[in-house]
Amino acid sequence: MTDHQKAKHDFRHVPRQLLWSRTQLLVAVQGACLAGMYAVRQDRGRGGLTAIGVVLTVLVFLLMWRDDVLGSKAFEESGVPKTNPGLPKWRKGLHIAFAAGAILIVADGLLLVRILLS
Repeated sequence: MTDHQKAKHDFRHVPRQLLWSRTQLLVAVQGACLAGMYAVRQDRGRGGLTAIGVVLTVLVFLLMWRDDVLGSKAFEESGVPKTNPGLPKWRKGLHIAFAAGAILIVADGLLLVRILLS
């Protein structure tokens, strides 16, 4: 393996390490939005906080997706053969994180609609 291929292979592990940081960021954003909604008594303020939470969650979700795309491309260019861990595709950490992010976006959207309609 050349140095260039090794660097590409090593870069593949960076997005996996970032996944945990991005997941922690999602938890922090959602927790801050919920705490802010509890503290703010006005519906307008609650709606604004929820909208900010939705936007930030979408941005973090897009960062996670971008990291996966860049890491997958780097891994393919490295020429290292893929290994099959024997797990179903849905049990991989990235897919679980994507599902959790999608559920958070839907839940925030439903919460925002409820706040705006009340």
